[in-house]
Amino acid sequence: MADEPSADPRVDSLTSRSSTVSFEIPPSPQPNHGRAIDLTASGNASQTSSVPDEQSQSSVPGPSSTVPQRSGIRTYAGRSRSFLVELPTDGNPDSGVGADDLGLEIRESYQDLRIRWGVDNAEDDPRFALSARSSPEPESGRKGKGKARDRPKVALPSNMMNDLKSITELRSKGEIRRFIDEVGYLFEGMERTAGVRVRRGSALELVTKFCDTDFARRARATDFRSRAWDALRAAGAGDGDKVLDAILVLFAALVVQLSHDVTELTRKADFVPVLWDILVSLSGSDSLELVGIDVDDGELKKAGIGKAEKLTLIALRSVVVNKSGLVSDQEGPSLRRLLSHTLASLPPSVHQNSHLTALHQTLIVGLSSLHPRLSGYASGLSLLPDVPDLTRSPGIPQFDHIADCLELFDSFLLGRWANDEEQSLLYHDVINGVGQDDLAERLATLCAVCNIILRHGDYQGHIPIANRCLESALRVLINLSHENPIWCQLLLYQELTIPIISSLIANFLHRANDTAEETGERDAQAFDRLCLALGLLTNLVQVDKNSQDLCRETKLDPSCPAHRQCAYVCKCPNAVSVLECLVSVYESHLQLEDDDPGTHIVRGHLAVLFGLLMRGSSANQDIILDTLPGAGLKGLVRHAKEFVELYSEFMARIARGDRHDAGDAEGEQVETDVRTHVRDSATQDVAQDIIKFLESLMNTLA
Repeated sequence: MADEPSADPRVDSLTSRSSTVSFEIPPSPQPNHGRAIDLTASGNASQTSSVPDEQSQSSVPGPSSTVPQRSGIRTYAGRSRSFLVELPTDGNPDSGVGADDLGLEIRESYQDLRIRWGVDNAEDDPRFALSARSSPEPESGRKGKGKARDRPKVALPSNMMNDLKSITELRSKGEIRRFIDEVGYLFEGMERTAGVRVRRGSALELVTKFCDTDFARRARATDFRSRAWDALRAAGAGDGDKVLDAILVLFAALVVQLSHDVTELTRKADFVPVLWDILVSLSGSDSLELVGIDVDDGELKKAGIGKAEKLTLIALRSVVVNKSGLVSDQEGPSLRRLLSHTLASLPPSVHQNSHLTALHQTLIVGLSSLHPRLSGYASGLSLLPDVPDLTRSPGIPQFDHIADCLELFDSFLLGRWANDEEQSLLYHDVINGVGQDDLAERLATLCAVCNIILRHGDYQGHIPIANRCLESALRVLINLSHENPIWCQLLLYQELTIPIISSLIANFLHRANDTAEETGERDAQAFDRLCLALGLLTNLVQVDKNSQDLCRETKLDPSCPAHRQCAYVCKCPNAVSVLECLVSVYESHLQLEDDDPGTHIVRGHLAVLFGLLMRGSSANQDIILDTLPGAGLKGLVRHAKEFVELYSEFMARIARGDRHDAGDAEGEQVETDVRTHVRDSATQDVAQDIIKFLESLMNTLA
């Protein structure tokens, strides 16, 4: 070998190669003293031979042979990068890269290293397997641009490397590894050693990326959701930090929205309890809601939101509105809404009875804004503000949040929550109606507000959510008042209860006369409301005799448009008693086709309800019998018997487990829900007693 290696023409011919390959000339003339490359994930410096300045200038620059020591500065190539793997040392005879006869050490590019070491092929963490692998030996028998010769494959221990079966699997595993590389630096930024601003920024970037559909798809293929939750909790989310708590809420909402299975998170001991704890903390102020309305910095400071927190929360709100797809700006994004929707979307069995306190508290707070809106509507103000002002004014009812809370409450009342702990005092108070005057009043007010929205032409955009809130409220009230004298008394004490229930029943009569306009889904919703209203009224009449007098004394116009003068009690000139309204609905269903099962159910239920209203009240008997059409009592007995037969057949089918389609799991769930939710008092025993009463009354009058 010549004394001046740089003068060798073979060196000059090699310097034109790719910039990703560099050459270093060892100080020793022996070609067997090549140095090994040491690239470690921990950032230890590699040992390579030095190159004189005049020789290095003739070489094509390549990547540095040393990995810098890790410092407190965050860099893109952090310790989480999968290609920073530990390679064999000089003690391994197969270590190092090949050197040709010139004694040149060829350093490979990252792409070549990934291919040679099988980073993209690894099923598990590649750093686990690379320590047992060896590098290909250099080829010493060829000159110049020599090609690597074939060498036998190194035998690997069992389960260390799985052979890929297709190019699809190759691409999938490579994509997963690259995805982990992309998010690794975000997890590093949320470590406790980082500053609070760095943690907040990393957390915000993480949820921003998670809003991307492609990112979320790749996240589902890994344990990203579980790792992200742990990283957020380690950063301080859920411990009282306004910004990090808000980011944690958005992350949980995104996981529930984008994932069909959240078992990996619900199994974590802190997942559900932390969400409930945050919901309790929002009873005072909602940071995401405050930065979206006209609140000055002084009010924000009182809520614990400084200037730095405000800027980050505004950026987070922009992510929620523009990227998450969870809620729009017109709908008024808030942490309460995101949390309640997340909790309502989880399986009911993950909730504990101890969470009832948080649910009860947030439901009372959510309903508190309805009474001022209803009283203002009765005095001449608008029931709801215009859409531009909907998100800029405080005290606006959040119907989505209320609906989610009611669905959670309903699942609790049906016994679907976990029951593995001692029941609290609040549990017994809610079930028995002790000290629940506020809840009864606010639920009745909710029904009144929703009824106005459904019947008023100025709130078309709010009809879907109003119908959802109304149905959920009726279900909750049916469950609470079922054979419960205290709850029935609480509801009958409310001025709005009987007028609203009778209005919902009579409103179906108004829709039934306009079938050309009201078809499809809206007809089905109206039928559901009718059945729920009949069930609630049946509960009240069966338990409390005062309801008989209230139904006779309360006046109502079936076609009342729910104007502001009728906000509490109908004052239309054509108003008649509730008993006469019920008879009108019964008569309208006599004119419908008999092949509709819904017709039989409504007629039969009304027949049983008439029996309950007449039993023990001669005044009610006179009104109902005078207004009954056609066959009168004889028709009531026939329809009540039809109802009993339908009810018995339905319950027998449920008891046998019969299904319309045995393979339809969704249909099975629907029937289970019907069996559980239909808890009105028109059971078979009650109906049989009413049939006997009607027959005896018919014989007496004959």
